[in-house]
Amino acid sequence: MQFDSAAACLRHLMDSHPQDATERVWLQQSPGGLIVPHSAPRFLFRGECGQFPETRPNARRADTWTVKGKAGERVPLSPRALVEFRRLGACLLQRLCPPDFDLSASEALAVQQHYGLPTVMLDFTANPGTAMAFAIGGSKNKRDYGRICVLPTESYRKGVMLSELVDHRWALRARRQEGFGVVCLDRPSPDLKSRQAQKRWGIRWYQFRITDEDRQISAARYSALIDTDDDPTAGILRHQVIEYVENFGKMPDDLAVWIVDKIPMLPRAYRPINLSGHEAIVDHVAPSEVEFDEEFERDQTLRYLSNAYPDDSRLRVGNWMQIKAGGVVADPRTLQRANLRTPAP
Repeated sequence: MQFDSAAACLRHLMDSHPQDATERVWLQQSPGGLIVPHSAPRFLFRGECGQFPETRPNARRADTWTVKGKAGERVPLSPRALVEFRRLGACLLQRLCPPDFDLSASEALAVQQHYGLPTVMLDFTANPGTAMAFAIGGSKNKRDYGRICVLPTESYRKGVMLSELVDHRWALRARRQEGFGVVCLDRPSPDLKSRQAQKRWGIRWYQFRITDEDRQISAARYSALIDTDDDPTAGILRHQVIEYVENFGKMPDDLAVWIVDKIPMLPRAYRPINLSGHEAIVDHVAPSEVEFDEEFERDQTLRYLSNAYPDDSRLRVGNWMQIKAGGVVADPRTLQRANLRTPAP
């Protein structure tokens, strides 16, 4: 179905897919993998900016696994880099689960998904307005058309795993977007635009023309949905990747270049609130609480990760200052040069 504007499309979605309609579904709700019944929205929405021929998870798309070459062309990652990334992904999932972060497997996957690393998960939302913001603003290039995918949550009975992320403790982005993670269990991963997928899961696609007025109206909302500067959890993935290299050794240069281009190069910052001996209880704070140069951070992180450079992030930790309650502290591996802002009196 096609509409002349985003506003017309959104009105139709709101009228035909009421947000107060719910479906009883079974979701993985605990780190232990317990599957429990849960009341979820009857419909989930996904926005796409452009007329892409297929919809598959990033991890199942060939163009995901390429890096910019010396002449600006896209070249495939080396076989060694692909092997190393699989190892990294498995390690990240393990670290983000108990006991370190106490997340379920699907929640741990969502951290990687929402902060830049490719996974088998597709992003959906319970809010059609959020999906519309992504359909209008979710491209670096100006697009003429946007699309909305509507997925009935009853599809979980037919080979689809749903993960509710609206209360995710370590992914503020997912909470803001009223996010759901969708994983199709079929192999190979199906194209959600295929007739087979639409018929099997009851998927509907809606297309609309993006007007200049649509862009103006949605710009602020889209920016707020993807913002990381005020997201206390946005620096965690970078920190975990650096720790991975500290534990297992440097990675191939092409993989390091690829990673620093994908994940936020932000400090992991926090405010100690209770100190006891060598232990501290901290409250994570937004990266905007400290001053940093994102491009400098990107360059230094590349030097930490890549086997093309000798730089060692562990040297930064050895010179770390003593944590004191009250001020803002950033892990020195994720903040190379900055003057920490002193707390307001």
